[in-house]
Amino acid sequence: MIQSAFVERGNRYHKASGAFFEALREQQARSIPDPDLTRVAEAIRLVDALCDALEKLNLRAVPLVPKTIGTRLQSLDEELPIDLIGVGRKLRTGAPCIDALEVLYDLQQALLDEKDRVLLRLHSEQGTAHA
Repeated sequence: MIQSAFVERGNRYHKASGAFFEALREQQARSIPDPDLTRVAEAIRLVDALCDALEKLNLRAVPLVPKTIGTRLQSLDEELPIDLIGVGRKLRTGAPCIDALEVLYDLQQALLDEKDRVLLRLHSEQGTAHA
């Protein structure tokens, strides 16, 4: 039951992040560098990779976060937008995988919200530039 909820939530995330990366590619093609958008994109990629690794461990019934992934989880703060820093401290080696996944899913949602704010800002700036 819990695994199916994670899979469903993960699938929604992957669909949303696919649209985001398409928008990012379009933005890059227009040669409009935006450091906020780039930082959010990198954070989404990192969280996506961590979720993938933890989901695979969870499916193999590995109960606790191994050291190799725990180290990556703890370094997460270096990649996050400023208002999300601190999440990495909630994730550690030896924590239950399922708990780490819950934190990462919440982080995914926060990153998608941040991405929407950045894209909205970029869109409004482009509208202002054309006016």
